[in-house]
Order: sequence, then C-alpha cells, then structure tokens
Amino acid sequence: MKHDGQLENGKTYLFVLEREAGNYAIPFLRLFTNYGYSTRDTSINGFNLPFNLKKGEIKYIGNIQLDESLQSNIHPVQLNNNFKRDVEAIKNLQPSVNWSDAINDETIKVIYSK
Repeated sequence: MKHDGQLENGKTYLFVLEREAGNYAIPFLRLFTNYGYSTRDTSINGFNLPFNLKKGEIKYIGNIQLDESLQSNIHPVQLNNNFKRDVEAIKNLQPSVNWSDAINDETIKVIYSK
C-alpha cells in the first residue's frame, strides 16, 4: 500500500488538533484504505488514549502506531514517543506556531480493554 505521510517513507502522518482546556480521550481509530479498485473501512477499538489540556497548552500526545494488517498478536495500536523528531518536522508544516512551548507529556499511555 502506498503512503504519503510526512515521515518514515510516508508512513507517519503529522497532525495537530486544537481543543479547549479539558479532559479528552481517543477511544478508537478508523482506517479507510482506497486500493483504487476496492476499499476497506475498518474501526479499531478496544483501547483508550486519555489526556488533558490546560488553557493555552501545546501538548505532544505521541506517535500513534497502527498495525494496519490487524494480524499482530499484540494490540494493533501502540504509542511511541518521538517528541524531538515530530516537533522538528511539524515546525515546517506550521511555522507560525511557537513549537518551543510544546510539552512532552510522557505520562500519556494507551489503556487496553480486556
């Protein structure tokens, strides 16, 4: 499958979400794949990725890794911390943001359902 992300030969997509202060969670991911001749639409759940934001805060959640084959013995969603690499890369995409204020919250973890 061809990827067109910004890092790791297109396999990593950088994105930013702007939110008000509060408690948030990412409880599922949806993967839509277009093969040209067919498509696949898959929801991946069984996990939760909770985090909180304070007013005016820029927080790095992490590098959410997805096993798109969904055939791994481990959960298909993993969280890695590539703070320095990702912040340096996103500076090029959104240079008007003061990324030096970004917080690397290493306490954020994926919680898996049983």
